[in-house]
Amino acid sequence: MNFPIDKWTPTEIDQLKAAARKYADRSKNDRWRKVGQKLNRSKKECYNKYKELKELREQHTKTNRTTGTTTSSSSASQPYHNNNTASSKYADGSSSKEGKSDPSSSFSSSTNTGGGGGGGGGGGGLNFFDDSGSEEDDGGFRIDYSAGSKSSTSSSSTTSGKSLAGKKAAVRCTERNPRVLDVASRTSSISIAINDAADVRKLLFGDRRIDCFNKAWTDQGFYFNAIDGLHCGLVQIKGGPCGVIAAVQAHVLKHLLFQDRQYEREENEGRESGRESRRRRDEDQLSRPNSEGKNWSHPTQLNQERALLNAFTEILWRIAKASSSGGTAPKAIIAMTSSGRIGRTSGYKPDGITETLSLYTCTSMASTRDFLDAHLNTFMAPTGHGVVLYTYSLIFTSGLDNVRQDMDKMIEAPSLIGRHDYASQELVNLMLCGHAHSNVFDGTQDMGGMLLRGIPNQTNIGMLTLFEHYEHVRVGQHMKLPVYPIWVLCSESHYSVLFTPDVQEVQSDPLDRKGNHVVQLYYYDELAKQEEMYQLTVDMPEYDRQQAKAEAEEHQQNGRRKHHQQQKEVDLTPPIDHVIRTHWKGATVDWNGSEALL
Repeated sequence: MNFPIDKWTPTEIDQLKAAARKYADRSKNDRWRKVGQKLNRSKKECYNKYKELKELREQHTKTNRTTGTTTSSSSASQPYHNNNTASSKYADGSSSKEGKSDPSSSFSSSTNTGGGGGGGGGGGGLNFFDDSGSEEDDGGFRIDYSAGSKSSTSSSSTTSGKSLAGKKAAVRCTERNPRVLDVASRTSSISIAINDAADVRKLLFGDRRIDCFNKAWTDQGFYFNAIDGLHCGLVQIKGGPCGVIAAVQAHVLKHLLFQDRQYEREENEGRESGRESRRRRDEDQLSRPNSEGKNWSHPTQLNQERALLNAFTEILWRIAKASSSGGTAPKAIIAMTSSGRIGRTSGYKPDGITETLSLYTCTSMASTRDFLDAHLNTFMAPTGHGVVLYTYSLIFTSGLDNVRQDMDKMIEAPSLIGRHDYASQELVNLMLCGHAHSNVFDGTQDMGGMLLRGIPNQTNIGMLTLFEHYEHVRVGQHMKLPVYPIWVLCSESHYSVLFTPDVQEVQSDPLDRKGNHVVQLYYYDELAKQEEMYQLTVDMPEYDRQQAKAEAEEHQQNGRRKHHQQQKEVDLTPPIDHVIRTHWKGATVDWNGSEALL
């Protein structure tokens, strides 16, 4: 069937694609009626043009399969895996029967501004159509394989942030090391099975009717602030993924403040045997102090990338070691989008990302970092799938069954994403301690035969929460006194970061110190659009335990719930101040001239 092409302008074709995606969840007749209204054309015209474009795409795909070439819209940073071919598939989609790759052509060092993958590209081309049969076969449903991604030409005009296009140019990654690219290209992978795709979404969203990530998640990558003095901070575009971003942010600050050049390859390292080199790196991964810690707020681009890679790797490998048992060697599973697709079934509705995943297995800390290094462009693309892909990597590294076993069984279908699309405590704990435990107290508590799991050991990064101020929870010492003086803060359903360069602050409990204690803290909120790093002076008087005990007993007798309800109605104290006082009891908090965040 042939239709005239000259009646449609390129702009109208783009509008047709956008409208077809927008109304993909409607019935067939309603879908094309709405598309026709949008384009001021008849329903039949729009449908016929759709069929024409689909036929062209099928011919294009058939030609590529015959010649063995790939489309220009596929990103070099997107892995590909296909079990139906006899040749080896590498991380960049290239194939070789000899099992060798050309690092110079396997990966691109330019940032993928199209969103880091989405199963076939962004808004351009013909890839937004699925490969299933005719319109009548699927009731009008169409998979948006570019869900959450945008082409470089459209993203700057449709994104709410100011001058996002300029920010993309600012986060263009440095050139990748050819050795790293070669190692990553040899990483083995499998395509996600349909039951695993459904299972991981069930684990993330529980019994919610909408069981997929919204655009606040799918349009969010890990990229750095361009404001002078805030180059150490990641930027969050919309509310939702703050838990994951804040946990990564805390680890980034750890590496900028206290560690430098983790896993750095020296020129003569290539002379060592691969096994010995890997063993030495793994053992020494966290032992070297940062000689450039004084420049933590003004890191170079290279130092930003290094800190981010080290943060990614440390979190994943912590989970890998925590989930290995019975002598099983730890391994990290990294999720990347590919061109593989799974159609709609009776038990699974495609979301454009989950069903396209390829899962790559890394068997050492060094190989994990190498793979992440090679794909850094994908994770850092501002409006890409970086946060979603990393979240999936966290879960698959732990293992779906391990995550379920870690969580409290208080409800029938626990989930890692809350009702308002915020990360749950379990997901944040998974990143901070390696286990998806539901509580923040130390160890495990037996509640009449029901085991409630908290934080098993002292964590590298701590956590403080406003819920403790309201006496809903009590954070244990494992998180109040972490190895490094950096805390993820939970306040008003939002996660941010509090830290100090003074490592002495975590050497002893503030409640045990004699006399007044003053500490300089820094506060960073990745979503607050702050123009400077907030510096807070916390002045804590000497803590009298006996007096505090007497006050607590009196408070309990007077009815603490009524007290807190009245306090909440009239209290104009910044919530961050309340969170700080859960650790530094009775302290005054001075924002040093900055406007306090209410």
